[in-house]
Amino acid sequence: MKTAATENKSVVIREKMKTAFAKVLLAAKARGTAKEKAQQALAALSEFNFMDAYGRTAPVQDVPDKAALVAMALMRLSPACARVAVTGLPHTITVPDAHTAEVFRAAIAESAKQRASDRLVRIVVANH
Repeated sequence: MKTAATENKSVVIREKMKTAFAKVLLAAKARGTAKEKAQQALAALSEFNFMDAYGRTAPVQDVPDKAALVAMALMRLSPACARVAVTGLPHTITVPDAHTAEVFRAAIAESAKQRASDRLVRIVVANH
């Protein structure tokens, strides 16, 4: 048998739980859904030409200097190497010129010493 004090505690606890649950729902709505976050992430990736490592075509850029070449290598090779390591499927990266292709192939040859899956990344020159 419940006493009046026990019933009051139950009511208070229930009300606090409802309030807390409502706050959690409002916070979740404010943060957005997982689908929205994924779409935002893909949009951000496309701005930095990461999309080629995820099966989409990225625009080919001219490489004016060594720093840009290194940046391009990081942006294109890293996701591609991660993708082939996870999927085990070959992946092709398109580069703007033969010099860039030579540098990328050398980078893949070095990284393949540590990760055999990196040999699945193929480098091709645009328009060839």
